[in-house]
Amino acid sequence: MDKQMLDLLTEMNNELKSVKSDIHSLKSEMHNRFDTIQAKLEGVGGQFEWTNES
Repeated sequence: MDKQMLDLLTEMNNELKSVKSDIHSLKSEMHNRFDTIQAKLEGVGGQFEWTNES
């Protein structure tokens, strides 16, 4: 019984580490997407400013 509990806890621990890793990867991906969108929006804003000046 003790071995089963230990095996179950070990498996749960490994899955939790995997979930944490997945969340970290997703978080990094979302930051990259946000940065890309922000750069595009800044570029569009710069185009409007440039157009208004001419």
